Amino acid sequence: MSVWNNAGTFEQKDCSNWAIEDMKKRLASVELDGITINQPVVTGDATIIFTRGKKKAGFLLHITVDWTFNQQKGTLKFPDVTETDLDSSIEVITTGDSKTAEKVKKAVLPKLLEIFSNFFEDLKQLVELQ
Repeated sequence: MSVWNNAGTFEQKDCSNWAIEDMKKRLASVELDGITINQPVVTGDATIIFTRGKKKAGFLLHITVDWTFNQQKGTLKFPDVTETDLDSSIEVITTGDSKTAEKVKKAVLPKLLEIFSNFFEDLKQLVELQ
């Protein structure tokens, strides 16, 4: 919290650059069952919010990753990844051969959800350091 904000009213700190770069690094390292994730594109926002003396983390990221599997290629798009949607209900848009794309989605979704969840935990740790 800022020195001037003694009462602990609302204050917000932008962590978007950190979040985008961190998520790109996490996604670039995914290789699972012959499926390789290539060229992750991440945009969006992440913030640490101070309100009434409490700290909270929040984010809204838009993630697109290209994949290769058995010489086929496609894309997985996660239009809205937030701290409240870190389960299998998250929206995923696939491109590529439909059977292969569904197979890739089914194989990598648990790993990607784990990455998203770990990212949120690290963001919350960043909150504690502020």
